[in-house]
Amino acid sequence: MNVFAKAWDLLVKALDPNNFNLDDLIGREAFPKNDQTAFRYLQEDPLGEFAALRRKRIDADLDMGPRDIAPWKAKDIWTNKDEIQEALGGGFSEPKKMPNATYSLPTHMCMRGGKLRRVKGSVCEGCYAHDKGHYPLNNVQRHLLRNFSALKNDPQRWASAMVNQIPRTQDQLPFFRWHDSGDLDSPEHLAYLMAIAESLPDTMFWLPTREWDLTNKVVQARGGLPGNMALRLSLPMIDQTTDNEINEQRGIEPLPQRHIDMLEQFPQLLTSSVISRPQFRQSALDEDYCPASDPTNPINSCEGNRCSSCWDTGQGNVGYVKH
Repeated sequence: MNVFAKAWDLLVKALDPNNFNLDDLIGREAFPKNDQTAFRYLQEDPLGEFAALRRKRIDADLDMGPRDIAPWKAKDIWTNKDEIQEALGGGFSEPKKMPNATYSLPTHMCMRGGKLRRVKGSVCEGCYAHDKGHYPLNNVQRHLLRNFSALKNDPQRWASAMVNQIPRTQDQLPFFRWHDSGDLDSPEHLAYLMAIAESLPDTMFWLPTREWDLTNKVVQARGGLPGNMALRLSLPMIDQTTDNEINEQRGIEPLPQRHIDMLEQFPQLLTSSVISRPQFRQSALDEDYCPASDPTNPINSCEGNRCSSCWDTGQGNVGYVKH
């Protein structure tokens, strides 16, 4: 294909979302970098391809451990960057606020979060990682799609690549965050993340999730959490707490009793909340809050605030100031 034909093909794809398919988005051919063609495609999903990818089942036992993650190219040194990238999908992201790498997925696959985006007063209303800032741009959306495709199409290879590559992303602190965009796909996905954490006991993992019932299913099957995983269940409404007396005082809907029972049964499970103002961090929960999210604080990074509360398995709740 000559230069003119390639340019024409890119123009047609940018103008007509129905002229390409999901494989084109996941592929490595260039797309216009700074428009939202990929985002619009996922919004409309004209061929139902993304919906089919979402439905694809991850095969794994919920109580799987490190030995259940089959080594990929175990006898070889991981030096081929193209092979590593294919195994991981798009690969890691490096948000400026955090001291480490993250691994993220498209918000279009969020189950509970996708519903909460339409609920007034919810923590997902106006989701920053859905259609704000740089997130809906083609280069970001395609990166996230490749991650999701790698997870769904070959989870064993994906998990093996993760176990091998995560330690190499740490320049300073042994911390890793799952999902600054997106969420858990299924109970089997969470089982893999727990097995990855158990495979890397010297790394602290932070996993925020809206998927309470999914999480309950996995911790019931496993009997608990890895000691190096801070799994933070997100309270669904702004200014909500796990104390329904406080929720009533604030005029916030109560947290379902099954969720309260779950936290009591598994005290290793942590929470996170979104608060409308820093003063709401003072409650019967004795919660901490994220100083980097405070609009009155000029320092907006974890390192700058010398804070690692999100990864701290001893910190029961972390509140983020709504912005």
